[in-house]
Amino acid sequence: MFVGVVTEKMLTYALGRGLEYYDMPAVRKIVRDARASNYRFSSIMLGVARSVPFQMKEVTAPAAGATTATLDPGGATTPRSTTAAPAAGRTASR
Repeated sequence: MFVGVVTEKMLTYALGRGLEYYDMPAVRKIVRDARASNYRFSSIMLGVARSVPFQMKEVTAPAAGATTATLDPGGATTPRSTTAAPAAGRTASR
């Protein structure tokens, strides 16, 4: 029972929404598969990541003007604006 509740909570967090009745078969499969590895936390996390609800999750684009971080080849993180830069040869109007 404890493993099922933990799995539900982890899947809820991973999906970014509450679970619905149609998510419960995935929860039961994750718990059933985790039994083979004595309910290790890593097996539950892998089950969540491999679950159909998580794999089919829609990803939303960042809001306009939001800043994201990119990782350069050297490993440093650099902030990057998501707004488009003007095309080459054009100047921004004021």
